[in-house]
Formats: sequence, structure tokens, C-alpha cells
Amino acid sequence: MKTITKKDIINKLHKKIGLPKKTLHFVIDEFLEEFRKALELRYKVKMIRFGIFFVRQTNERPGKNFHT
Repeated sequence: MKTITKKDIINKLHKKIGLPKKTLHFVIDEFLEEFRKALELRYKVKMIRFGIFFVRQTNERPGKNFHT
């Protein structure tokens, strides 16, 4: 499975729409920060044709250390 990084996204957007990489870096950082803040405040984040993101509360489970 290949990993895509923020740098990969910036490079692809730069080639596709031609905005400066510095501007794209700023836009992506701001977007991710707003995304993080919304989840931190327990909002649902809906992105059409991509998905719905929310923080789910789960019960604690006992940890297991298989190396011991």
C-alpha cells in the first residue's frame, strides 16, 4: 500500500492548478487545522463524496503486551 504525504498533495495541486507551493502549503495546513478543531469540539465533519468524520466515544479495554 502506497502512502501519500502532504508534500505529494501539494505537488499534484501545483501541477494541476498552478498555484505557488507556498500558498498551497498554507491552504492545506489551515484546512487540516480547522478539520482538527471541529473534531476536537465534537462536531461531525461532512465532506460530500468523501465521508463523514466524527469522534466516537468507546469503552476502555484492558491492554495486552504480547512481548512479555
